[in-house]
Amino acid sequence: MAKGHPAANQPTEQETPPKKYRVAGTMKGMIIMSDDFDEPLEDLKDYM
Repeated sequence: MAKGHPAANQPTEQETPPKKYRVAGTMKGMIIMSDDFDEPLEDLKDYM
């Protein structure tokens, strides 16, 4: 290896995109679940 040459082609700091962190609560109120979501489905009554 010659001096000043990297051993592997590693991305430099400019090539790597900045890390995006997740923010808790950003989807709050966007997902609505019905009150009977855990009730058995009519289509599956024959199998229960």
